[in-house]
Amino acid sequence: MGYLDTLKTLGNAISKTKDFKLLEKYISFQQGAMELFDDNIKLRAENEALKKEKKLRDTIVCKEGVYFVRENDEENGPYCTRCFDKDKNLIRLKIWDNGYATCLECKSDFSYRYNKG
Repeated sequence: MGYLDTLKTLGNAISKTKDFKLLEKYISFQQGAMELFDDNIKLRAENEALKKEKKLRDTIVCKEGVYFVRENDEENGPYCTRCFDKDKNLIRLKIWDNGYATCLECKSDFSYRYNKG
């Protein structure tokens, strides 16, 4: 039996006693328990998001003022440093014919020179 089932069973038992003070305390307790359940769900989601962010941050490498994501000994990118640092968004940079890069999201220009190799 889960917590919610136990609370429901307890509430039914208390309501049969006709003890209104006890019922009032039970309702207050139930509201507090529901707030704790909600907080727990929010904290779990926040914790998961932080784990994902840390995992991503552990794979990010900064070279020549732009970010790359290292996966399996390969580097993916370049990505905008401003967009990631400010909003946690990995936005791939547009590489122009002259080899320079621009973020089309925030309009930042980078002197990173892309070698088409």
